[in-house]
Amino acid sequence: MLWRVLNEKEQARAGRYRFERDRRRFVAARGMLRVILARYAGVSPAAIRFEYSDYGKPSLPDRPDLAFNATDSGELMAVGVAQNRLLGVDIEQVRDDFGGLEIAERFFSFAEVATLRALPSHEQARAFFRCWTRKEAFIKAIGEGLSYPLHQFDVTLGPDEPPRLLRVAGEPDAPRRWFLADFPLDPNYEGAIIAEMPVTDISYWSWGGSRPEK
Repeated sequence: MLWRVLNEKEQARAGRYRFERDRRRFVAARGMLRVILARYAGVSPAAIRFEYSDYGKPSLPDRPDLAFNATDSGELMAVGVAQNRLLGVDIEQVRDDFGGLEIAERFFSFAEVATLRALPSHEQARAFFRCWTRKEAFIKAIGEGLSYPLHQFDVTLGPDEPPRLLRVAGEPDAPRRWFLADFPLDPNYEGAIIAEMPVTDISYWSWGGSRPEK
């Protein structure tokens, strides 16, 4: 079913995957993105048209009021949709054997690295992925991807800190302009969503049901 809603370029891309598992994951992710967006746009999934910015961020030329962002990691996929505001989402599978501290020292801000180092060693892996998803969601929201320096802004990452954007270099009012939140996932994953304010309501949906939160 999902194969049929893809356009010719997407089907051709799927066919270039060497392994069947990767091909199936691409078809499922792209197909479900179309299905979700079609419900908001009021068209069929196959009728969804994408266009891309210079940084590769997709948008809907037929519904410029709808902002969306998709992400996947491991066996999970997440899609965020908002109206008339920038939006970014990211999920990451937590891996305890991942060299997060070394990567943080190369790319995160000094404040974030200091916070990460101060945590007990058994909490550092999850804190790294907590920080990474929040930062990745932000740069996806502004549409510049990893071309935007990760050390130019700070987010919270401690286990007892609420998710917040703390600083953006050169934009002193940025923390007041953005809503940042984690969202419920499998315990082996971290996920974050960020959107331009004002945000009065946010709902989380899964394929098996819904979990609203305000």
